[in-house]
Amino acid sequence: MLLPPVESPSPIITPTAEPPSPVPAPATPPTVSSPTKSPKTSPVASPPKPEGMAPSPSVPAPTPTPSPAPAPEGPIADSAFTNKAFLVSTAIAGALYAVVLA
Repeated sequence: MLLPPVESPSPIITPTAEPPSPVPAPATPPTVSSPTKSPKTSPVASPPKPEGMAPSPSVPAPTPTPSPAPAPEGPIADSAFTNKAFLVSTAIAGALYAVVLA
């Protein structure tokens, strides 16, 4: 079985807007004021001042003192407790959720 040919719809014609009318030129040209006189040298920002006294080359730079490393038991124990507390609270929340939905 053959289908009849499909006719393409005719293009929709929309009214076009008229081009804007040109703006009339002003009757008198605007007066141009004389430019203000600028100084012969442009202002230049001063270089930044160093904070404090600069160390002299003969004085060695202070070396930072090494801080002791934290004990490994402290953070590990805290994270383990945090993980257990999270698991317990999640289990309690899940049980309450199941009871409310039941």
